[in-house]
Amino acid sequence: MSNLSGAKRTAGTAFASPSKLETAATSKRARTYYDYYDEEDVESSPEEEWSDDDLDSDSRMSLDDDEWLALQKPVSLKYREDAPITEVDVSPPPASITQCRCSVTSLTRTARACVDCDCSRWGYGCQAARCGCQGGPPCDNPFNKLDVQAVFGAAPARLHPCFVSWMRKQEMVRPELVTTRYLFDMVAEDAARVEARYGRWKGQPYRDWRARWDRLPAAEQEQRGTGGGGGGGGLALQQELVRMAFTTTGSDRGTFFSFCCPGDNWQDSDDTWHCAICGVCMDWRAWHCGKFL
Repeated sequence: MSNLSGAKRTAGTAFASPSKLETAATSKRARTYYDYYDEEDVESSPEEEWSDDDLDSDSRMSLDDDEWLALQKPVSLKYREDAPITEVDVSPPPASITQCRCSVTSLTRTARACVDCDCSRWGYGCQAARCGCQGGPPCDNPFNKLDVQAVFGAAPARLHPCFVSWMRKQEMVRPELVTTRYLFDMVAEDAARVEARYGRWKGQPYRDWRARWDRLPAAEQEQRGTGGGGGGGGLALQQELVRMAFTTTGSDRGTFFSFCCPGDNWQDSDDTWHCAICGVCMDWRAWHCGKFL
């Protein structure tokens, strides 16, 4: 396959200074292991028993080859037995009933008003008719300025909570300047890991997309339209990958781009969940909520 065109852009890269990062080696997702033992193990001598030192030694004990490989290449998400289980409903409420309670008289741009309001937390823009801020100029809700249809395409799209958390944290990246190509350059190079790492069912949507992308002429691959006006095959395929990375639309495809896992960004949505309350991706077995709002 040909290389994906475009410079790799990091999550914090400003528009004026795109950067190229070296592709990290494909890593295998670490798994949680459970120790099983029989009577022979119980009667084994202390020298034969497992210890924490074995992780730093050349001893592989009874681990299979693929299990040892996973231990050698741990990822940032780890199982936590002590993780509290949240009782907070982290499903987004309907946009039609979500409203901001910010007072229009207290809003100041220096305070980045409405960045943490009820609307922005779920990826919704503030509305003049029902929000306290009235959606006016003092409101700094980034989703009032992000052109979702231009970036992701005309079809309805629900933003992934990890993307929502990332947008709310941005100070250098102005939401009104976010384009399809900006996000595409951020995710395209690492997207090849989906094909290398995931099985047929989870990886097939990317493989199908990549086959169509590789058939495009180079000029169309370099297309940098902002959407909204039928930007051609190149723009449509860029939007398709960006939707795969940053929306929950068609989430049965099984992967998303996580800003919480640098170096291992493309995550399995069945294993890794993003808490809209905490703003952090975690292994589903360690589902948590460290801050109740």
